[in-house]
Amino acid sequence: MARLGGFCVLCGLAFCSASVRAVDTQSMLETDLNGEHVEGRMLYQHEQQLGLLARDGHWWNFKADAATNARWSNEAFRPYTSSELRRRLERELGERFEVSSTRHFVVAYPLGQKEIWPDRFEELYASCVHYFSVRGFTLHDPEFPLVAIVWHNKAEFQEAGRHSGTVVRDEIVGFYWQITNRLMMYDQGGAATKSRNWQETADTIVHEATHQTAFNIGIHNRFVHNPDWVCEGLATMFEPAGVHDSRNFPDRADRINRTRLEQFRQYQATKRTATSLQELITSDQRFKSDPQSAYAEAWAFTFFLVETQPRDYAQFLQKTAQRPPFRDYSDRDRYADFVSVFGSDFRMLDARFARFIKELK
Repeated sequence: MARLGGFCVLCGLAFCSASVRAVDTQSMLETDLNGEHVEGRMLYQHEQQLGLLARDGHWWNFKADAATNARWSNEAFRPYTSSELRRRLERELGERFEVSSTRHFVVAYPLGQKEIWPDRFEELYASCVHYFSVRGFTLHDPEFPLVAIVWHNKAEFQEAGRHSGTVVRDEIVGFYWQITNRLMMYDQGGAATKSRNWQETADTIVHEATHQTAFNIGIHNRFVHNPDWVCEGLATMFEPAGVHDSRNFPDRADRINRTRLEQFRQYQATKRTATSLQELITSDQRFKSDPQSAYAEAWAFTFFLVETQPRDYAQFLQKTAQRPPFRDYSDRDRYADFVSVFGSDFRMLDARFARFIKELK
């Protein structure tokens, strides 16, 4: 990753084969999993592997014999309300945290910091929704209240990640986890004083809140395999103030992610090949082997598409979000979906892309 402030933990647990059978039911199943009582609706069944969507939005993937005391409830599935979820978070996190609700979020944060956190998440949500609405995207309200947890310090944040089954590298400041549908981060210090450390924290909020919002309003789909370049390209595009705060920063120059632009130009000058774009579109491998160049090119290409072909880009996002749930997304299918919208002349597309990037000031 380039900024390395945050990342989106994407889940491939159920993306295993075409034989995964989605379950169409609104009935509610109650069961005990790993010592926790869970209420939710069934998502799929694959041999002995089951998927359950809990009332807080947590996506459970488990073997049938791991569930005990299972029974169907007489009640239809319904998500927790904000007040119900707030009480659950208060019990989960204890007295060192304060929990507040906004229209779409339930936010937990260190005591005495109410003026710093909840409204920031809500403002970013509104900005994201506005951005896509005016560009003709069909959106929906989140099914669940969106949970964000701000931990007191780095050690506490990393321990929370380990407890959730996520390895949090030392440079990570925050992440959105697709499995739990939660955003987790920590303040590096300076939130109240707007210090230099606060700016990196603020950048992380923008990036991760964009992930969380996009997965909950219909831009992405939590239950399909979303290509990394699509998710990360969108989140990095929202980092500049000209995108997430366009009212105060209306110029196109303010929409350019300067850090990503510099990194992409360095990649162009040193090791980018003629097949780089096609490789980015059909495979997530470079996000593992060379994350800085992958994030940079994902931003650059997404920015190019949004600025030059916004209707086509919207159509492509809709196509990826509407794929059959719980299925693998092969390189061949990724290629086919892309060329169905943008065409197969990668040489011409890459030339236009390179000229666009060269002209950015």
